[in-house]
Amino acid sequence: MGVNSANVVNSSTTNAILPGSSVIALSPNYPPDVAQETSFTIEQPLKGNSALRVSYVYTRGTNLDQTYSVNTAMSSFVWEMSTGTVPPTGGPSTIGTNQYQTTALNPYNNVTYGAMSYYGKTGYSNDNALQVNYQRLFHHGIAYQIFYVWQKAFTGDGTVTSPEDYLGVRGTAPSTTYAPLAGGSAITVGGTPPARPAGVPSYETWRGLTDWEEYVVNAGNPKQEIEFNGIIDLPFGTGKRFLGHVNRFWNELVGGFQLAGDGSIVGQYFAPLATDWGPTNPIKIYKHRVPIQDCRGTGACLKSYEWFNGYLSPKVLPPANGGTCTSHCVEGLPSDYVPFVTPINNTPTNPATGLAYPNFGNNDVQIISPTLAGSPLTVPYSPGPSGNNPYSKTIIPGPINWTADLSIFKVFPITERVNFRLNLDAFNLFNVQGYNNPSGTDGTEPVQPGGVGATSHNTPRQLQLTARLTF
Repeated sequence: MGVNSANVVNSSTTNAILPGSSVIALSPNYPPDVAQETSFTIEQPLKGNSALRVSYVYTRGTNLDQTYSVNTAMSSFVWEMSTGTVPPTGGPSTIGTNQYQTTALNPYNNVTYGAMSYYGKTGYSNDNALQVNYQRLFHHGIAYQIFYVWQKAFTGDGTVTSPEDYLGVRGTAPSTTYAPLAGGSAITVGGTPPARPAGVPSYETWRGLTDWEEYVVNAGNPKQEIEFNGIIDLPFGTGKRFLGHVNRFWNELVGGFQLAGDGSIVGQYFAPLATDWGPTNPIKIYKHRVPIQDCRGTGACLKSYEWFNGYLSPKVLPPANGGTCTSHCVEGLPSDYVPFVTPINNTPTNPATGLAYPNFGNNDVQIISPTLAGSPLTVPYSPGPSGNNPYSKTIIPGPINWTADLSIFKVFPITERVNFRLNLDAFNLFNVQGYNNPSGTDGTEPVQPGGVGATSHNTPRQLQLTARLTF
């Protein structure tokens, strides 16, 4: 400890340390996270020892951790469009040139440094929630509560990438253009982040780039949720409606039992595919109204649902849906089905020759430039790291699931200080399996014969018997 390793760097040469060194910096101002909450509640007492409460709650989070990746390598597409040259592919050559391939595409330093990460406390979040609560206090052997929450939470605290990595920010090389390949479709043009206002020293001190890339609905927070719980005295035993006149022995056996339970009904969110750049169509959400037969595998067909109009390849679509599939297809789609987005190259074969297009299913395009070696050159269309795809911030409502737990229990008093308690607990009492979110790519939600989900959202029913002696 306290002694450095020896002879790690050969100090007799000038290129012993190759380019690509990572740099991590911390903001000199590192305040603690702050949460500010504003709420407004209306409460009304009701009959039967009950009350209704309606609340609006707004929560603002600031000083959240955020990372700025200021020197992330741009895509080959952006490099070629910006410079009109092929990205360097050489190995570790002379320091002082841009031929070292691991650093050559970095926007701010393509000679020496690799990734540069700046850690600050500029992240933020906003949450709006409507809460409704009906509560009945324990009266005549029963008490319960029901909560309803509508919520929309936004977060802007992820990793922000340099704006220099987006197409157009660095300009375009003279006479350099791009176009679809043979059999390709129209290209959805990626967006460009907002320019930094005059007088703002850096993107790290301006929220506009975070808004563009990272500020999005938090899919982990359900939009709607209902929670409920309650307790009931069972009407058996001395003084109760049934068996109210039994002797002490029978009262100990059947009287004094209580039921307690809780449950929830919860919605989900999920994000659709945001990596394709072909033609787009409005998203149609079918939920469970469109049962399909998914026969894409080599085995038996699976019952599924097409939750929304996700992308299904023409190779698995029957001719009725504009595809070329004659066996092992996806059957039962609506006649007006069109995917919400497709890859740029979405035509399987050349209709004139019957030959397959080699780039089918991907987003390759041609770059044409008088200065580009090998022009026209095929490269994946990638106009920026994040935020510029039209579906980058789209959130789709997923399935709604519910579950309930129930306990029956009784306390047997033995002496003033000794009690014996018996519990029978059932978690997920009705063994509701629930549905996971569908695929964000093709929109399918697989089910097995009988309508049972291929993978359940809830855990299976569990029964637990416990006995507890308190003294």
